[in-house]
Amino acid sequence: MMRSLKNLGNYRDLLVERLASSPQLCINYVSEALADEDAGVLLIVLSDVIDAHGGIKNIARQSGVPVRKMQQIFKEELPLDITTLAKIIRAFGWSLLIKQAEKVAKKGHSETAKIQAKRKGTKGKSISPGALLPAKSNDTRSQPCAAKKS
Repeated sequence: MMRSLKNLGNYRDLLVERLASSPQLCINYVSEALADEDAGVLLIVLSDVIDAHGGIKNIARQSGVPVRKMQQIFKEELPLDITTLAKIIRAFGWSLLIKQAEKVAKKGHSETAKIQAKRKGTKGKSISPGALLPAKSNDTRSQPCAAKKS
């Protein structure tokens, strides 16, 4: 049964409630915002996740970033610098992981295939870039972010 928009209440309140109940959803939400490469989107998403983690005062206390500075950042009076972002991310209990972008990775694998083909004397034969990739693993250390277990 569909609920009317009137009965949904405030969308942001529902979003923050969902984020508060799902650490993985928070991680995915912030990861997508970072991938978007739009500082405005990142600020909106971080604001939602901060609220889900108890608000600016709580995250400021945990991160060591002054409340006033965080307020200025989210009012876009100050830019969000990488040091402050890293402190906020750590306050969520996460870490940042830098990895090769997909389109760069595909090009890199293609180059690797060419080099390996030359070394093995298979010049002219087709090598699938996928064959050069290691098997998928359940190792969580390769995940972009990991929520701190309470």
